[in-house]
Formats: sequence, C-alpha cells, structure tokens
Amino acid sequence: MDKREDQRNQFLAENGWRDCEKIPLAGDASPRKYFSLKDGTKTALLMDTPIELCSELNSFIAISEYLLAHGFSAPKIFARDLTNGFLIIEDLGPYLLNIFLKIFPEMEWETYLAALDVLVALREKPPPPNTPVYTPKIQGELAALSLTWYTQNIFDTEVSKNQVDELSSMISDAIAGMNEKQVFIHRDYHSENLLWLQDRIGLKRIGIIDFQDGSVGQSSYDLASLVEDARRYISYEHRMVVLERYAEITGDPVDMVEQCVAVSGIQRNLRILGVFARLAVRDSKPGYLDYMPRVWDYLHSDLDIAEIYDLREFVFENVPYPEPQYLEKLRRR
Repeated sequence: MDKREDQRNQFLAENGWRDCEKIPLAGDASPRKYFSLKDGTKTALLMDTPIELCSELNSFIAISEYLLAHGFSAPKIFARDLTNGFLIIEDLGPYLLNIFLKIFPEMEWETYLAALDVLVALREKPPPPNTPVYTPKIQGELAALSLTWYTQNIFDTEVSKNQVDELSSMISDAIAGMNEKQVFIHRDYHSENLLWLQDRIGLKRIGIIDFQDGSVGQSSYDLASLVEDARRYISYEHRMVVLERYAEITGDPVDMVEQCVAVSGIQRNLRILGVFARLAVRDSKPGYLDYMPRVWDYLHSDLDIAEIYDLREFVFENVPYPEPQYLEKLRRR
C-alpha cells in the first residue's frame, strides 16, 4: 500500500469507519478521489483531496456550511483532516440529474425548474464571507485557454500574446458591460453537480456538490451553466422556457436575461474548450473531448445572440469547430 492509502485508512479508522466497505467512485476533472463508504446500514463518502495538487478544503467546508445554513441541500461534513486533505461527507444518493433523467426523462422540467428555483433563492442571499470574486479580468484570462490549449494543440502553431490579450480584453469588456447583480455562484452548476433528492421538498430537492470553486460573480453565470450543459443537450426552445421562467420570477426583462446568459455562455464555453483540451493533452483524460462539439454549438448560438460582432469574428477566425480529425489529434496527444 502506498503512503496515501495508509493515510486514508488511518483517517477512516480514527473516525469510526475502520471495517467499512470502501468502493472507488468515478472522479471529476480534478485530482480529487471519492470513495463510497458502507458499514452495515451506515453510508457516507470519503473525499480525498491531495493538498499539493488541489486547493485546500477550507473553501469546500465554508460553502457547504453556507448552503446548509440557508436551507439548501449540500453534503454535511462528518469528519475532517485538513492537514492531509480528507473529508467524510454525507452521501446524497445516486441520482445525479444526468443519470436520473436518462431513467426518467419525463421528469426533465420538474427537475430543471427546481434547479432554477435554487438559483433564484441563492441570488437573494448574501455571499459567504471572504468568497473570492470571479472578476471580468479573471474570466477573460480563462476564456483565452481556448487559444493556448485548444487552438494551439490543433494547429501546432504558437498563439501570440496579442491574440490572447485581445480575446481576454474583449471577454472582460463584454462581462463588465453587463453590469449585473453580483451574487454567489457555484461556477459549475450542471447536471453532474446536481442531484435529485426525491424524498425532500422545496429547495432541498436539489442536492448541490462540487462547489469548492464557488465565487462572487454575475447572476447569469450559473444560469448559463444550467442551460448550456456540456454533458446533456438542451434545445434552444427548452433553454428559453427556463430563461422566461427566470425572468418572470426575478422581474428582469427576458431579453436582458437572454443577452446576459449569452455573454456568460461565451466566456464559459471558450474556457471549457480550453480546459477539456488541457485535460486530454496534459492530464490524459480524453473522455471530455466527446463533449466538445456540443460546447462549440452552444458557443456559436451565444455569439449570434450576443451580437458582439468583433468578438464573433475573432472566435470564428481563431477557435475552429472541433472536427473529428482535430479531436483525434488531441486524443493522440
């Protein structure tokens, strides 16, 4: 057994899980690992977060406590080792929305409207203290990952600093120009970070996980994450049902909501193209490449809606559609 496994087992033994059944679970895009724990009728999850590779656990703990305090469903924390990066947390069940809706597709709009209600409620809550701000500048820099990891690895040509700076600046300006309400945002509010908790009621029906990167940012950001999900296709018609419902509840004009979601979506989808390329090339996780055509389709639609023509022209010239030969090239790398 390696040192990390020794540390895991010691942590479990010290917290009442010495003889439990421990089953590895599929991880996310980070180096974190998850294990399902079972000891008789008692269940939980072990979250293994190597501190040298991931952010420390304080953010996850603070946001979990924040969400629970405001009446949302997030994993309760049963035990912690902040030095080595271990948590034992509540198991919210198997029904990630992406899985649940494959089994019960007729539940799509009940679940999505429940997820929307959570966003509307979060919008009215003050963000947790000391939450980092997801500034327009940071968003611009992250959008440029589409050039440095996606475009550059497709064409084997160095992307110039001027290109990176130009895209970063256009994205930053577009986001700053929206002048939206600043709220707590999850930053990855999609169907594999939300669970359907059918035995709970109201806002608690949506379980929220993987929120350690939560920030303060524009209110349209998580809404864009929800309706432009890389992992499952959402049609323009269904997207508009959600946006119209959001506008109705908040009182924001629907055309403003659509415009803001499009701008947030442009930034988000450019960043995702870069991150998915980096996961394939640097981290040997090519499975994310399968989502790229859908991400680019969302990006294309957002560019049409936003009508920021210099940005649209730049993206079409510098961020190509993920043709099969391009994806295969990234996969080989």
